[in-house]
Amino acid sequence: MNLLRLKVDQNKCLMDNFKGCIAGLQIGDSLGMSVSGWLHQDIKEQFGILDTMVRGVLPKGEYTDDTEQALAIAEALCSSRGFDGNQISKVMFENHDKKRNYDIPTIKAIEALKSGFSWIESGNSTFYSKRSYGNSAATRIAPIALLYFNQPEKLIESTVLSSRITHVHPLAIDGAKWQANAISYGAYLAKEEKKLDPFAFCDFMEIKTDSRDYLYKLRLIRRFLKNTPSINEVISELGCANEAIHSVPTALYSFLAHEGDFKSAVTYSVNLGGDADAIGAMTGALCGVYGGFKAIPEKWLFSLKDKAKDSIYFSTKLWKLWMYHESCRRERSSRRLSRM
Repeated sequence: MNLLRLKVDQNKCLMDNFKGCIAGLQIGDSLGMSVSGWLHQDIKEQFGILDTMVRGVLPKGEYTDDTEQALAIAEALCSSRGFDGNQISKVMFENHDKKRNYDIPTIKAIEALKSGFSWIESGNSTFYSKRSYGNSAATRIAPIALLYFNQPEKLIESTVLSSRITHVHPLAIDGAKWQANAISYGAYLAKEEKKLDPFAFCDFMEIKTDSRDYLYKLRLIRRFLKNTPSINEVISELGCANEAIHSVPTALYSFLAHEGDFKSAVTYSVNLGGDADAIGAMTGALCGVYGGFKAIPEKWLFSLKDKAKDSIYFSTKLWKLWMYHESCRRERSSRRLSRM
């Protein structure tokens, strides 16, 4: 890519937000990994408040399938300079490490890819497609949301197609769209240097939502933002399970209720229990894109096994790719104007 012709300084600040989003995802994932599957009360009895990375199903500082899939998508986007379902499925298959606690629909879809199914068919190729309502498509969507944050149609098209590689259930796809739209709005706020308004954020999400199930969750989020609920109310009404409808809205609430503050929002999200790594990952991505890499506590960053090396590397490449796309769009727009 010839970056010399780009107006780098104009959008250079966004590089920090791209880095914050992917590294934030990894940190929320790694922090929540240690209590994934736990009940909130058990976390409270064991840790009081969990705000330090400890060993769980994986060693301290390791990440789960949520980060591994997000990095695979980032790698594929960079190598193909945009969305390419075949390339994404290829890298996801090649990078798949079964120790990282993948959900069954993703495992079965990867097995389908291995046996010769195309990426268009893989998510719908087994009995488990009917039960593919989990949150994996949402937890890994951050790279696509970053690259296309200011191209709404391309954002949704790519989100749906990437989701269908493993998850074809409408609730899973709508969850991925929710998370993608939320990240895109966070990136917009960062680009325009606008302060987070939780209720304006909800208004934006309402415009972007056509699912009755997610609109109901949005009404709950608004109610909870006005009248602070107990943790038990959040768990029982928003949810903390691995189904997308019971976790994606919970991550958004964690982000909005703490006004984007990285440490408090991510700590809150993982201490809910349940699918703590996924909810932590989605919350971390939202906080990271809004507050940037600079907002991430160094203690958590240094606790990661790889110090977020891959997350920083691929998010920086994604930012450069976004800048390249922006340059191409400006050139096309200039050519159209010159013909008028």
